[in-house]
Amino acid sequence: MTDDDLSALRSQICHLAADWLAGAGDSLWVSAWATQDSDTEAVALLTQMVGQLGQEAADAFDRERWYAATALTRQIVEAHYLMAVFRDDASQRGRWLTASTNRIEKSFRPGQMRQAGGFSPSEYKQHCTWGGHPNPSARWLLPNHTGKVHPSILMADLGMHLTETVDLLVAVLKMIPSADALVEHLPPQGDLPDTYRQWRAEDPLSGRVKIPDSPADL
Repeated sequence: MTDDDLSALRSQICHLAADWLAGAGDSLWVSAWATQDSDTEAVALLTQMVGQLGQEAADAFDRERWYAATALTRQIVEAHYLMAVFRDDASQRGRWLTASTNRIEKSFRPGQMRQAGGFSPSEYKQHCTWGGHPNPSARWLLPNHTGKVHPSILMADLGMHLTETVDLLVAVLKMIPSADALVEHLPPQGDLPDTYRQWRAEDPLSGRVKIPDSPADL
């Protein structure tokens, strides 16, 4: 597979996963409104958020706006962590839904969510370094700068977070009493499953992207 083919495959999996999450979130929101179920409402809101973020991040990668795409991916990472918390502790869905801004900042900090979900601290640190508070070490993501690796590989990282969020969402829904009805009304996944299998088989970065701590050539 050529580099261009690999880039096209990464773009395809990101768009497919993000579009499905956005559609699933919209469907779940309708179900939540109809049933007045707080668990479904919390999951619906989070799914809508990560779907829309994923759509914009994938578009930014396609346009080679690496820095903007990376900043959006950082937000997706936090949504990914929160979906894992929703899977592992059902009580957190209602707590998040009704929490004040101060309570969300205290109880749903990325560090706490990451620990609950068993994610790597170093991974989130990298996302914050390049896509959080403005940091000159992110210069390799900007025009007219070079690095030890090409920024386009970060689209594989986006694909990983989006597809894992798809799996987490399905796992969360199975724990809600009205699971069968919720799943029945989700949009069809279309080409997503087949594209996912191809991507996992052909992209060496489809698991976890390994990037040097200082990728920029200063």
